[in-house]
Amino acid sequence: NQGSDYDKVKKAHDYLCNICEYAPDWSKNRANTAWGALVYGEAQCSGYARAMKALCDAMGIGCYYVHADENAINPSHQWNTVCIDGNWYIVDVQGDDKYGGYYFFLISDITYQFMGGMSWDKSSIPACPSDYFGL
Repeated sequence: NQGSDYDKVKKAHDYLCNICEYAPDWSKNRANTAWGALVYGEAQCSGYARAMKALCDAMGIGCYYVHADENAINPSHQWNTVCIDGNWYIVDVQGDDKYGGYYFFLISDITYQFMGGMSWDKSSIPACPSDYFGL
């Protein structure tokens, strides 16, 4: 259990970006599961998000799996919220893997809504009120 919360989340994020590619078809190679992302190296957003949740759970990092609602630009999209030092942030690993950066890494609800056009039911998950600036 070594490393800071930030280090653990970044390692999980980077690991998934390195071993996984976006799957063109969710029905092949279990691309909508953590298994698809971690074993077959192919996933859609649901597989990336489920794999991130599994990795965070294994490292003792608070993590939620989040699904967009019908008002989102992509109502089927999924991502995570993670806890770093008691504060919650959004991480969209599949989005970062697609664009090759840290655009959706440790951002606030407002930033994600603005950048990604996403909306979701916020009643059952912790709020992500600020972007992470400890980079």
